[in-house]
Amino acid sequence: MKDVNPVYRIITVRTAQASLGALAAHWLLRWPLTGPHALGLFLTPALCLYFAFVFVARWSWGLPILTRFATKEKRVSLTFDDGPSPEATPAILDILAAFGVHATFFVLGEAVEKSPSLLRRIIAEGHTVGLHGNQHHPFVLLSNREVRGEIERAQEAVRRACPEATVSPWLRPPHGF
Repeated sequence: MKDVNPVYRIITVRTAQASLGALAAHWLLRWPLTGPHALGLFLTPALCLYFAFVFVARWSWGLPILTRFATKEKRVSLTFDDGPSPEATPAILDILAAFGVHATFFVLGEAVEKSPSLLRRIIAEGHTVGLHGNQHHPFVLLSNREVRGEIERAQEAVRRACPEATVSPWLRPPHGF
C-alpha cells in the first residue's frame, strides 16, 4: 500500500466524507432516499470518482500524459499555462529572471493574439513555448477535427506573433484531458 499515489487516498477520503455528508443532509432534512432529492446521493460520489479518473488515473484518454521523466539528475520542471497574460506573465518572467530559472509556457492562441509582445519576451528570455489550445475548450468535449483546429489556430497565432519561435512538441490539454 506504500506505493499508492497519495492523491488516491485524498480522493477516497473526500468521496466518503461527501457521501456521508449528503446522507446526513437527507436524514436531517427528512428527505426521502428516492426521487429528485436522492440525486445528490448519487452525484456526490460520482463526481468525486470522476475527478479521480480524470486527474490521477494512470491511464489516459488515448493520449500519453507525462508527469515524470526518469533522469539521473534531480530536476523540477516549472510550467505555466493559460497565458500569456498581461496581469501575471510579466511578474512571473521577472521572478524567473531574478533567479536565473527557465520554464515552459503553455500558451493559448487567443492570449498570444492579445499580447504578442509577451510571447516574444518569453522566447527572448530563453523559455520554452508549448501549446494549450486556442480558446481553452476542453478537448474531451470536442471532435477530432475541432481539436486539430484548436491546435492549428494556436500554432498560427504563435507563428504570427513571433515567426522565429520554435514551439515545443508538448501540448497541455485544457482542463487536463
